[in-house]
Amino acid sequence: MPLFSGLSAEQLEMLAHASHKMRFGKAQTLLRAGHVPDALYHVLAGHLKRTVTSGSGEKVLDLVFPGQSFGEAELLAERPSVSDAVAIEPGLLLCIDARALREVVRTSQPLALRLLANLAQRQIDTETDVLASRSLNGCQRSLDYLILQAGGLSGARGETRLVLPTSKQLIAARLGLTPETFSRSLRELFDAGLIVVDGRHILLQNERIIRNLLGHAGGHAQDWSHDCNRPHALRNVVLPGDARLPHRVSQGTTNKAARLRMLSQRMAKSWLMLGRNVLPQRARSMLNQSVDEFEQQLGELAGLSVSKEVRAAHGTVLALWQSYKVLLDSPPTPQNARKLFSLNEKVLSAAHHLMLAFEDSTNAHDDRLLALASRGRLLSQRMAKFYMFLEWKPYGISSSKCQDELRHAMQEFETGLALLIEEVRDHPQIRSQIDHAMRQWHFMRSALSDAEHDAPDHLTATVCTFSERLLKKMDTAIALYEKKQAA
Repeated sequence: MPLFSGLSAEQLEMLAHASHKMRFGKAQTLLRAGHVPDALYHVLAGHLKRTVTSGSGEKVLDLVFPGQSFGEAELLAERPSVSDAVAIEPGLLLCIDARALREVVRTSQPLALRLLANLAQRQIDTETDVLASRSLNGCQRSLDYLILQAGGLSGARGETRLVLPTSKQLIAARLGLTPETFSRSLRELFDAGLIVVDGRHILLQNERIIRNLLGHAGGHAQDWSHDCNRPHALRNVVLPGDARLPHRVSQGTTNKAARLRMLSQRMAKSWLMLGRNVLPQRARSMLNQSVDEFEQQLGELAGLSVSKEVRAAHGTVLALWQSYKVLLDSPPTPQNARKLFSLNEKVLSAAHHLMLAFEDSTNAHDDRLLALASRGRLLSQRMAKFYMFLEWKPYGISSSKCQDELRHAMQEFETGLALLIEEVRDHPQIRSQIDHAMRQWHFMRSALSDAEHDAPDHLTATVCTFSERLLKKMDTAIALYEKKQAA
């Protein structure tokens, strides 16, 4: 459990002795409203729902899946739960005694900070749900949920696949929709060409979804490009850098190559997350998505090699990619981590030279705003990657090099963000995205600063989460700017 990484052997032993496994059956109530939990519950198998019951019936507040925990807030506050936790299917819990956990929290600042970060994230998610329930229609909320479950779109073209983690009836209840409304929303999304449904298997149609986001829906009722200041249905999309209609090909081609730089770092970050068991399900989804997108865009660029220099640079990236892809598919062992430490930097350098070759061959140098935003999305992943690598110090990874590179990336990101704010003064929608990014950066910078004290592990999940949020804000700013330029 990432929650307990970095604890001493004595603290871990104390928690282990105070823990036990508990099997549960379908429909079993694991925590009742009005009761103070006597343990922290971590789901090992099966899944459950958090519900409240009133005169209007049962309301599903949340769904809890393997790898997730519940009961922390009530346990720490020593207050009764306001909701029931009811099993949807048979499964297995790890139960960690409340008294032992409170004792360890009192003596471990990193654990206390991780718990605080988890609870703060849940508060943000709850507020976002409330806003969504009041401002979004059924189609928007349904599509948002599907994209979140998929871990973002896998590219500007093709399809993104996902499997619904539970029944449509439960998902509808979680979204605050009736089963009929959720089914009708899926049909409308299908009719609009945004998804293909086969039972619990969903295919997201990437390009059509992106066109809707960017306002190229041709007047279709599901145009979600407006009002970028509120949480909209596509707030979880990782927008491809070339997310726009296929004109201004030269600039878009350069942007594809620039996006390869970011993906080289995001793949390393995701692989390292798997190696340290940090948000493993999300990490696996991000890694698979990034590998697919890198390979797809590299293939598309192969058909656009307009000069000898571009072909040579593309060949270098392609040759490195073959080894990099094999390494990313290998177990995250210390030996492979040392290989990754070197190889991912070579892939980044090759991708950068490919971007410069396209710029020189097409005379399509990005303007200042695009260059700053593109660099920002790269640095969002690079910072998280070096932070993650610090945890591999005992296995031969240079801590001093990681800290130097992390410090340099942080300084460059902060400087670039300040310059970007100046560049977007005349673009209110884009300015909103950068303002949001600045607020996210304050949180991430605080977490990253702990690396200076050689204690990188206790906020790793926070760093990885905020690196994704910064990426999304930069990608959205780029997409909005390209839409504005195209108009």
